[in-house]
Amino acid sequence: FIQFQAQLQREILTLEFERKNPNSEGLITEVDFAELLVAYAGYSHKKKSRKLKRVKRKFKDNNLGISKNDYLDFFHFLSNINDVDTALTFYHIAGASIDQATLKHVAKTVAMVDLRDHVIDVIFTIFDEDSEYKCHFFFNIYQSFSISFARNLQTIIS
Repeated sequence: FIQFQAQLQREILTLEFERKNPNSEGLITEVDFAELLVAYAGYSHKKKSRKLKRVKRKFKDNNLGISKNDYLDFFHFLSNINDVDTALTFYHIAGASIDQATLKHVAKTVAMVDLRDHVIDVIFTIFDEDSEYKCHFFFNIYQSFSISFARNLQTIIS
């Protein structure tokens, strides 16, 4: 059953990615990626708009794109969010800054996923509003994602 659930989740994520109409190289824009992530975060329309504007500004002239594998890797990372959150909390308690290099290291060692530097840069642009890492900004996304995914799964099974 667990294998079935993982495959179903991958297919749903793939469908969501494909709805953003990837270009001929199979890439979506950073703004498309941000839209997919903030859709699960339960933010107000105003807060979503602010986050998307920040991404548009930053990547206007530096649009490297996000691949389907980048997208799936990020959600694999989120599926390990409890362990990731614990690791980041220890960093925070120890007084260490949680920067992009730290997040990349935690993703690789805790979630066993190698997030591209560009993906991490986009994630920080979306969620780190004041350039001071908040320990739990991913947790809210994952909780919202889990609830939404459970609803989608229930709809498909019914």
